[in-house]
Amino acid sequence: MTKRLLVAYATGSGSTAEVAAAIAAELAVEGTAVDVRLAREVEAVDAYSGVVLGSSIRVGRWLPDAVDFLEDFGDTLADVPVAYFTTCLTMVTDDEDSRRIVMAYLEPIRQLAPEVHPVGLGLFAGSLSPNMQQIMPGHPGPFGDFRNWEAIRAWAAEIRPALLAGEVRLAAPIVLTGAVLSYTDMSGLNLQHVDLQEAELVEATLRDADLLGADLR
Repeated sequence: MTKRLLVAYATGSGSTAEVAAAIAAELAVEGTAVDVRLAREVEAVDAYSGVVLGSSIRVGRWLPDAVDFLEDFGDTLADVPVAYFTTCLTMVTDDEDSRRIVMAYLEPIRQLAPEVHPVGLGLFAGSLSPNMQQIMPGHPGPFGDFRNWEAIRAWAAEIRPALLAGEVRLAAPIVLTGAVLSYTDMSGLNLQHVDLQEAELVEATLRDADLLGADLR
């Protein structure tokens, strides 16, 4: 059967749509069929051998369309490789508080569909047009385009083989290679088989975390 991948996303201002398109373009190398759809427009996922689901962040949460997608299709997604990505302005600032906040954004999503075992977690800085200052005068910003396209494409290329495998391998590593997790509190998290090669873990808290099979080289 021909492999077909889906990149579904929820976006507020359109920035995440462009990130989804960039991910899809990287996944489509060598002629792989990839559909890019708004999460709210997807009616079924049975035809896909792998799915990428992403959302921008509003008040520390994924947008409702992405959450609804996961609630609607969680059972089906449990049987195919899935990756999550998030775009948010919190990623613009690299300090202790922002790292802890960003790592926490995806945990409620993973708890919402515990039967889904993601092969990748993409955490990317987003963008907010300066024009939005007139519409959102109280927004603290920052305003501008902070998306790192090289990092986005590299992440997509790294998860592509796992998505094309077309089957869930519980031992497949989550792709967090090179992630900056210093000062992050990951106490009690299930980190089995997570790929943390070259990740920066200075002062990270891993108390009671399950690290069975994790790659910490």
